[in-house]
Amino acid sequence: GSPSSSPTASPSMGPSAQPSSTPSASSSSPSLSPSAMPSLKPSSLPSQNPSLSHSLRPSFSPTRAPTHSPSLAPSVKPSPLPSTAKPSRSPSKKPSQLPTVTPSMSPSSLPTSPKMCSELTSEEREIRIKDLLSMNTPVSVTDGDMYHDSAFQWIVHEDSAQLCPEVNNEDDEVSLNQRYTLALLYFALDGDSWNNCKREEVDGGTSSCQTQQRNFVRSSVRWLDGSKSECDWYGVTCNTFDMVEEVILDRNNMSGQVPNRLFGLPNLTEINFNENNLTGQISTEIGHARQLQNLYLGNNLYTGPIPSEIGLLSDLRRLDLDKNQLSGTIPDEIYSINSLTHLDLDNNRLSGSISTLIGELENLFIVQFDFNGLTGSIPSVVGSLPRLEYFTAVANPFTGVIPESMCGRAQNSDLGDITIYANCNMCTIEGCCKKCFNTHTPTL
Repeated sequence: GSPSSSPTASPSMGPSAQPSSTPSASSSSPSLSPSAMPSLKPSSLPSQNPSLSHSLRPSFSPTRAPTHSPSLAPSVKPSPLPSTAKPSRSPSKKPSQLPTVTPSMSPSSLPTSPKMCSELTSEEREIRIKDLLSMNTPVSVTDGDMYHDSAFQWIVHEDSAQLCPEVNNEDDEVSLNQRYTLALLYFALDGDSWNNCKREEVDGGTSSCQTQQRNFVRSSVRWLDGSKSECDWYGVTCNTFDMVEEVILDRNNMSGQVPNRLFGLPNLTEINFNENNLTGQISTEIGHARQLQNLYLGNNLYTGPIPSEIGLLSDLRRLDLDKNQLSGTIPDEIYSINSLTHLDLDNNRLSGSISTLIGELENLFIVQFDFNGLTGSIPSVVGSLPRLEYFTAVANPFTGVIPESMCGRAQNSDLGDITIYANCNMCTIEGCCKKCFNTHTPTL
């Protein structure tokens, strides 16, 4: 029952219940062949050949080389090398440092990257995206099918982001909608001819990707760069929730008609497309951009009337539609935008008179009506606008004169003076106009 005090001359037929305190006299190193049964406790040195059956307890440290057959239980620590044969029957408690040669029987707890649509085939994904895009916009889609098809093919097949319109995946659905909308904008406005940051395969990295915004320059990435968020594309700014807020692409050689879908982006606060070659009429769908604060469409080729739906933009502060070919009257709805500070309508073909409703625009700071076909007289209520500092009405066939209420306000009230530019025949009160002009009214 107890071990001998000295080693035996020949090995016993079976293992000792306890290990001897000294090694056998005949063995100064491990035996060349394994014992028929495993030791109850591990030896201090390894055998040169593996035992015929597994040990009753796992080793405390990983083996230096992979085993030829899997263990019955996972190892406590990961091995430095992958297994060469079959996978283990259950997952390891910790990941291995290298991938296994064959897959595990159980999935990993975290997804691999890049993310793919786990529940949809490519055909199902395409159908789901089409359904989603047809529903996820409040505006009517009347843009050319060619541009929609180009944007759709890009978002489905070429965009390396490979967004998934899966159930209960609202983040991807929102991103997919605005990403598609911006791709549509690129194709509809001839993005491959833009001055700045056109897509890589067209540009070859030659154009600038620096955006001047407010008082700083922001580095951006090229449009349709699938490896980046659309929030990083040139001229695009998003809020902290990655929702598009601003699209600033002035002086960018854009041509064509702005797709209606752009006005359906729910968080859009600024559109700046000044000094491009945009054509057609300003869409009535612009009334859906209810968060819009700044709208710059000046110095383009727009024709037709100013849409009355602009009056729905109750947060609008700056409206710049100058240097186009807009016609018709100034819609009364514009005078209901109490937040308006800048109204810039010069150099168009506008007709009719200035409504007395202009007196409702208490925050108005700058008004420019030059070079149009406006008639009648300047309403005297303009002189009561508390924040008005700059008013120009050169080269219009007005029949009246600058009202006395607009002249010398600093002397007669608590209101500041207004800098006025008009035709000389309108500036009858001495010192009222900053400068007058004998400019002929343009032929409309």
